Amino acid sequence: MIEKLLLKNPHLFWKCLIVILKIFALSNSTNAEDILCDVHESDSKKTILPIDLFSCGKYDLIKFNHSDPFLIAVSKNAINDANETFATTKNSENKECNQKLSHADLRYSSSLFFEDVSLIKWESAAVLGSTLMLGFMDWEWGSSSFYLDSEGFFGKDTISGGMDKLGHIYGSYALADFFTYSINRKSGNLEQAASTGSIMSWGVMLVVETMDGFSGDHGFSPEDLLMNTIGVTLSYFRNTNPELEKKIDFRLEYVPSGYDREFSPHTDYAGQKYLLALKLGGFEKLEETPLRYFEIQAGYFTEGFNGKEATARDRHLFVGIGLNLEELLFGRKNEKESTCKFAGRQFLQRVQIPYTYFTNDNDAYHY
Repeated sequence: MIEKLLLKNPHLFWKCLIVILKIFALSNSTNAEDILCDVHESDSKKTILPIDLFSCGKYDLIKFNHSDPFLIAVSKNAINDANETFATTKNSENKECNQKLSHADLRYSSSLFFEDVSLIKWESAAVLGSTLMLGFMDWEWGSSSFYLDSEGFFGKDTISGGMDKLGHIYGSYALADFFTYSINRKSGNLEQAASTGSIMSWGVMLVVETMDGFSGDHGFSPEDLLMNTIGVTLSYFRNTNPELEKKIDFRLEYVPSGYDREFSPHTDYAGQKYLLALKLGGFEKLEETPLRYFEIQAGYFTEGFNGKEATARDRHLFVGIGLNLEELLFGRKNEKESTCKFAGRQFLQRVQIPYTYFTNDNDAYHY
């Protein structure tokens, strides 16, 4: 019967075939009440036909010429659901495809880098200008012809005992953060901003190191270049991994030593301490406990300076327990908090306040 009907009307045959495919796709999502079924099992391949194509009432049974009949009745609601399901599936597939294409199109490139730089052109000009001014005033740029100088790392025979190397890590790290936040504030793309900010910071520090090559006091140091790379890498991973930012801070503590000018945090190595802080409040199991107000610290400083050309005699590694002032003063981070609160957090994440920690090394308190 069905074969004769379909042969007389080829258009009906193709229409049935399309709806059959749709109904099969819907088999896992259609509500049971929308389908009236009378199924007789057989070894033949199961087939579903929409009965609303035939003028035999709201529901009907379609019988095939098999030894064991296989009969299914389908309502109009089921067919509507099938159409909606196919439309949803198609839209979902198109959206996923567009996301993949969009991701491929937005892979980081030189054009994206220059777009980000153009967003903060005045900030970039201010950083570069102040760096050049500082170099010519304090680092004696232009006082000699270019030369290389291997300064070592943390040896006792080095001029600062490695404090200048930690200074390069910290300086490139803080500068990368500044560029990253400045770009992200205007673009809203933190991962891309972190890439551009890190590259810009490394570039500025490369200019600094190159100009140091023309300084009689410094020279171009490959060790400094390595430290700069470590600094911008730390900034990138911390800015692109929220869990790492919640747990780790890299800070500078500075109190004027009296061996240099009144206030000179960039050259007064005797007054500096660098430390890593592990914030207990960054761990999910501790974030609701009183331990969130504390942190574990590990740091480094040197002693023995009596002037700009002095050699560091004593090097100190220390560990301690400190107060998490960010948590104490500002509480849990909120994406909608004020600019002042945001600035306060950034400051405390990078600057260690003296006398806010207990350490195993009493020399750490000799300010």
